Amino acid sequence: NLNTRKLMDNTSPEFMSFVETVLQNIKYEKNDIYCKFISYYPDFGHIKQRTFTQWLKIYSDKKGYVFETNKSNGKDYFTFKSQNMNSLFD
Repeated sequence: NLNTRKLMDNTSPEFMSFVETVLQNIKYEKNDIYCKFISYYPDFGHIKQRTFTQWLKIYSDKKGYVFETNKSNGKDYFTFKSQNMNSLFD
């Protein structure tokens, strides 16, 4: 699949394996998910959180999700919303 190959080219196989476990339509705290990724794959400790967030956005785009972000109580959150769910709740 072309989209999968493009994702692998722009991120990493480890990232793809990790992010596939993140369910859509659930709110996640960005730093928490970043830290979990680094704990699962310590060789990626050099990756900055900004790069990880860019990877999340690339993944979301290639998989057809809407990448929604918001802040609450000084923390940054994100959700992968499916296109269909997005229209149901707007």
